[in-house]
Amino acid sequence: MSSHELRLDRTLFSDDVVSKAAHRYSSDFFVEIQVEGTSTVVRLTPKNNVADQLRVLERFHNDVLDERLRDVVKNETADLQVILIKAALSESLSRRDGSSK
Repeated sequence: MSSHELRLDRTLFSDDVVSKAAHRYSSDFFVEIQVEGTSTVVRLTPKNNVADQLRVLERFHNDVLDERLRDVVKNETADLQVILIKAALSESLSRRDGSSK
């Protein structure tokens, strides 16, 4: 079975983003990731006959873009997440202290 190979610019797609996107394919493909200079090379080799192999590269590009967007949103909302967690913990502690009296 032949492999599918993608080259991704590391300035656009972090190693974590590529790894997360590649993991989505690990049930149907053997995944190999290598760094070559400013590129990340991803090789997907089918484990068995996958019906839709022709669209694998297109789907992977969509998935890596999706992971990049998730990463951007996570970074942009990190401060808000901390504030919400602190507020939830504070509320929980105040309820616990109020109910034990």
